[in-house]
Amino acid sequence: MRPRVLPLPGLYDSGPEHWHTHWERVEPSFLRVVQRNWESPSRGEWVGTLDAAVTAAGPQVVLAAHSTSCALVAFWAAETGRTVHGALLVGPSDTEAPGYPPGPSGWQPMPLGRIPFPTIVVASENDEYGTYSSVRTPGRLSPCRVIATQRPPVARRHIPALPPEDLRHAAPTPAGRRFRSPARLCTSLLHDLGNS
Repeated sequence: MRPRVLPLPGLYDSGPEHWHTHWERVEPSFLRVVQRNWESPSRGEWVGTLDAAVTAAGPQVVLAAHSTSCALVAFWAAETGRTVHGALLVGPSDTEAPGYPPGPSGWQPMPLGRIPFPTIVVASENDEYGTYSSVRTPGRLSPCRVIATQRPPVARRHIPALPPEDLRHAAPTPAGRRFRSPARLCTSLLHDLGNS
């Protein structure tokens, strides 16, 4: 059975040029998790919305999270004890960082436990909301694999600036392998992770 991919936007949702939106155009089966409040979210409300979406989507779920929703995945896993097929966390925000935007409530402190399902994190050293170093801090998200990317090239830019093709190539893949769709990218990366 092919996993059901749930894109999880961060603060302010994912706009028309965001990689989430590009992926959804290519893969109509992807089902974006829509939150009620994108500007000043309550962690508890976002966790509840995600939990309902996972329940509705069935057992083979892959979470494709961006920014604050990477923290959402960690909180959801810690609070519910539930698991999914896997997660791709791109540009995770450090909700404890001094530069984290004001407005969201309940996002501190970050969970320290390991996420209990296969997880890949794509992070950058020059991301204004969360760096590769902050993700690698012991206990911070505790992912199974972290991929560092030099993108975006402009200092202090957040990873949504990545065009979809750059996100696709941010993860190293075996020579000769081509990914024809975002769904195949997600499932192949998670398959490789499970076999590593």
